[in-house]
Amino acid sequence: MCKSMTDFETLVQTIQAQKEERDNLNKQIKEKEDELKAYMKKRQKQELVSKSTGVTVSYKEVETSKFNKDLFIESNGEDAYKKYLVTSIAMRLNFLKPKKA
Repeated sequence: MCKSMTDFETLVQTIQAQKEERDNLNKQIKEKEDELKAYMKKRQKQELVSKSTGVTVSYKEVETSKFNKDLFIESNGEDAYKKYLVTSIAMRLNFLKPKKA
């Protein structure tokens, strides 16, 4: 709880700085993931295992629907859902934890 306006201002500045830092980190992560995707696509690999960390990186095709299935069926019915069902195939990058021995 802020006791004064200066505490409030300090808190707001701290929150804003942390949000900017988070945005920068997310941008860096996105760039690194794009680099990983390009590498795996070039090598035509769907899974690679890191020798140093044991983490498995999976880059596979995943079907994704364009809308919320449950809400659509609830309001329009199963037949309408089947009629308008459109799925797109997207490549997703997944990081799988190493298996414990």
